[in-house]
Amino acid sequence: MYKKLSSLVIIMSVLLSMGSALLTTKVQAATVSLTMTSAPSSIQVGATPLQVKYTLTNTSGIPLNLEHCNAWRYFEPNRSELALYGVSVSITNGAASATLSGIDLAGGSLIDIPIMAGWALGNNKEVPAGGSAYFTVNYRLAENAKVGDKLKVYLTCGLKNPADDSNLIGANSSQKLISVIAAPNTNTAEPTPTTTTQTPKSTTVKKTVQTTTETEVAGESFVTALPEIFIQENNETTVLSSLSEEALKSVENFTLDIPEFGKIVFNEPIDFTTDNIQSKLIKLDEYIKIEKSFLEINVSELAEFNKPAQITLRNQDLNTDNKIIILRDGEEVTDESVKDIQYDKETNMLSFSVVGFSKYEVDNSQPLTKIELSQPPTADNSLYRARIMILSGIVFIAVTVVGIYIYKNRQKKL
Repeated sequence: MYKKLSSLVIIMSVLLSMGSALLTTKVQAATVSLTMTSAPSSIQVGATPLQVKYTLTNTSGIPLNLEHCNAWRYFEPNRSELALYGVSVSITNGAASATLSGIDLAGGSLIDIPIMAGWALGNNKEVPAGGSAYFTVNYRLAENAKVGDKLKVYLTCGLKNPADDSNLIGANSSQKLISVIAAPNTNTAEPTPTTTTQTPKSTTVKKTVQTTTETEVAGESFVTALPEIFIQENNETTVLSSLSEEALKSVENFTLDIPEFGKIVFNEPIDFTTDNIQSKLIKLDEYIKIEKSFLEINVSELAEFNKPAQITLRNQDLNTDNKIIILRDGEEVTDESVKDIQYDKETNMLSFSVVGFSKYEVDNSQPLTKIELSQPPTADNSLYRARIMILSGIVFIAVTVVGIYIYKNRQKKL
């Protein structure tokens, strides 16, 4: 009897272990992140092609197939007119790459370019778990674009789980507004003498009244030069010197970028004509710090920059077995003032959004707990509920078998 009972206990233990393993297996929703990594803030009339870059990262934990993408471009707010023509699109997915141009960029609605990524990549359309695909979209400005127009660009993509071809997983990048500005004056005639005094290492922009063909000087000048640290080679910093007075009063998506360390993209417009900003712009690096693992804005001196923003830190060689914690003024942020924390191990880029500014640092010293490593999903997840039911069934069967066995042995004794 005891041998049989021991065998049943062993069987029950195995069943319970299987159920426990089934329950604690990490479950992740099929998600991807699509980030606009490079885009200009303005384009000149008659300029060379405009280039926008995107990175798509598979954060779902399972391989996904890249089926299609759409590169959107249109005048803002009038979506009915074509703003940009597609010149070429390059896609890189692991070791595979493809370039589309000409007829391959035709079709679709007026305001988007359908990029048949799955067709272009052929057998290389799978983006592995944790992997990334990269897009470079080149446009040229439409002939009907004029100075002062605003253009909007962004990318949307659809992916599928090879094991569940019925569901399409969508991903949208952020949207970027691009201003159409006048081309530089190439008149070689001898300039009219001027008495404008310039601050060393600064440039100025005249208050202007914009027409479709020319700029008329109409008043005082504004300082628009930024410290050299923000205008290094390959930077994405907004070029203020190309903007008119009206544009300077409300600069959207203002970007400060130090290529080695990271960048800030402000989500709300900033007025650069205020006396406070004008007096501090040439020494902005004294008030705004972007370093390898921290970022700080002195908002007591620059309240105009205390706005929601997207932060990207580069060259972040983080340990993914440890927590990635964002500190504000030395304390861990536990509320929604910091969210959308994403780390790309392949590019070593860490990004997150903030509702306002202070000093933000990265803490990667604390190991993940056992619970955090397994990351059991919430009880309203259907797959999780199914696993709970399976485990409950296993326990019920095991207990019932043991109970029946004990009952029969007692009956024999009677």
